[in-house]
Amino acid sequence: MRKLFIFILCLLIAASCACANKKKADKMLLIEVFSSTCEACVENKPVVDEIEKEFSNDLDVVRYDLNTPDGFEKAKPYQTAQIPVFIFFDRNGRQFFKHSGKIDRELLIGILKSKM
Repeated sequence: MRKLFIFILCLLIAASCACANKKKADKMLLIEVFSSTCEACVENKPVVDEIEKEFSNDLDVVRYDLNTPDGFEKAKPYQTAQIPVFIFFDRNGRQFFKHSGKIDRELLIGILKSKM
C-alpha cells in the first residue's frame, strides 16, 4: 500500500512539473520567410529591422532565408507559395496572422499592437 501511495505521489509531482513548464512565452514571435535574391524581401528588410528594434521587449524575430539549406528546411512547415511571408504567433504559441508579399510598417505595427 505504501509503494502505491509513493507511486501516485510521484505521478502527481511529475504532472504538476509538466504543467508548470507550459507557461506563456515572454514575447510574441514573428517568423519571416524570405530570399536574399527577392526584390520585395530586400525592400522589406529595413522595415522588419526597425520593428524588431522598436518592439524588442515584446517581439522575437526569426528569419529563414530560402537560399540556404538550413533556412529552406526550417521554412518547410510554413508552406510558403510566395515570398516574403510574415507569420505572427502570440505569447501562447498560436499563429494569429500570416501575410504573403510586401508589407508596410504601419500594418506590422497594427498587427503587433492588436495582441499587446
